[in-house]
Amino acid sequence: MNSKRLSFEYDYPCETLDEKLVREFVEKKLTSEYGGIFTNYKMEFGSRDVLSESEGLSMLYYLYIKDEAGYRRHYEFVMDKMMLKNNLVSWRVGEDYKYTSSASIDDLRIIRALLIGYSVFGDKEYFNLAKRIIASVKKYECRNGFLVDYYDGYTKSGTITLSYIDLYTMNLISNYELSFKSIYENSRWVLENGKIEGTPFFRNRYNLRTKQYSSEYKVDMLQNAIVVEHLAEDNIFYMDFIKFIKSEIEKKGAVYSEYYIRDLKPASRIESTAIYATLARVALYYRDVDLYNMLINRMLKLQCKNRLSPIYGAFGNEANLYAHSFDNLNALLALRMGGCYIVKEDNN
Repeated sequence: MNSKRLSFEYDYPCETLDEKLVREFVEKKLTSEYGGIFTNYKMEFGSRDVLSESEGLSMLYYLYIKDEAGYRRHYEFVMDKMMLKNNLVSWRVGEDYKYTSSASIDDLRIIRALLIGYSVFGDKEYFNLAKRIIASVKKYECRNGFLVDYYDGYTKSGTITLSYIDLYTMNLISNYELSFKSIYENSRWVLENGKIEGTPFFRNRYNLRTKQYSSEYKVDMLQNAIVVEHLAEDNIFYMDFIKFIKSEIEKKGAVYSEYYIRDLKPASRIESTAIYATLARVALYYRDVDLYNMLINRMLKLQCKNRLSPIYGAFGNEANLYAHSFDNLNALLALRMGGCYIVKEDNN
């Protein structure tokens, strides 16, 4: 596996006050003394666990703001606390325990952060860890040339959730490991053929044994948003999806967590920070700044602006103090990526 440093052209120079507030909350109230991001601010069972998805998202954020000290804190947490003997990353760790299962989406996100970190910061430690994880993803989280959901320490999954298929990262890996190109191509086939005919949506899962897609009657908007983001990162665009989102936010003023496939109507009235953040990033890939602003302004209504609240600055529920890592880290990424384009509503 070659160790060439690729060139990455990205520049996200604009920080907003909203982003600063979220980052301060995450760093001061959601980060452990060892550097990992807690699952939730609310003190309850499991809330002080750290997820591999959070560490990957954190590493990407610190890359975006070119802060190697912040990046390295999370790199070291992954190295010291989350690596399994098989060189995959535990999906969840507590203070005195570590799950033996790993999730391919989280491993790929960490690989992405490591390979870009190596190119941006020049430390070969990052590349060496990426190389170890890549070899294990290929061995344990792929089946017959296709990415699968997880490896639990004993068996590998026989299915792949479409939102797990991170095309950009698999293509990035193929620059270092040529054999990954076929895994990328097979996984891209699964994604593109998972589109539900006559709708803007995608199926949830593909079964590699039966070669059949799942047949749900409603779709999860977060999973669909992640699918469309992964496709857009690979320069594959679906205008019917972006038109649907724009219509929802213009007509209803919101995008909801679930939609019925048969009539495209909301199956829930729940709104989500992570959904708005992911869709806002999608809008940037589609170069639709107006849509980005509509989604960001709606997302900002979910941010706690009460200076007396213990979750001031966070995206969460002020009444019960739930403030989840996934919501807040996705919001950080969306705010940083489009910070130079944000036009806030007067009443926000």
